Amino acid sequence: MNATVLDELEVTEEEEDDRVRGSVSDHNVAYAGYGDQPQAGTVLLVEDEDFVREVTCEVLRTCGYRVLSASNAREAEGIYRNEGLAIDLLLTDVVLPGETGCDLAKRLQMRNPGLKVLLATGYGEQMAKLTKSQELWLAKPFSREELVQRVRQKMERPALQETESGMPAAAHGLQDLSWNLA
Repeated sequence: MNATVLDELEVTEEEEDDRVRGSVSDHNVAYAGYGDQPQAGTVLLVEDEDFVREVTCEVLRTCGYRVLSASNAREAEGIYRNEGLAIDLLLTDVVLPGETGCDLAKRLQMRNPGLKVLLATGYGEQMAKLTKSQELWLAKPFSREELVQRVRQKMERPALQETESGMPAAAHGLQDLSWNLA
């Protein structure tokens, strides 16, 4: 059974800061464990939980990805304005303060139809009911292996441009997705 990233990194409060600041490779996470070659590409990670964001960034960086991180949609928009087409993948939590990751993804894909999206959520059952494909989302909590595998799969897929309806192809599956936890 795979332990989750957070389960594997259960620490006391005193150790938490040291672990987040330290190299993830010091904690048995090296890209060599996920393949022989470091990966390439830029990921915009949007996660409001500081610890989850830091650990996820370190895992992806250790695998060779360039990672830009934000704690909310507004910060992500600012990063996107500066980086734009250099961003290959948006990896966002679905539930964010102020607005959903789904809304952020839709908006960014309208600007860049080739932007790949992976939604992370602790509401896997609800997401499964809302989307036709599990390719669009990653259930939380996830293991390091699941994270790296899903990001790699998304990065390796060719960027799609538009569907027959004119909707960005990467947004296919997002257009009807509204997230309501009420």
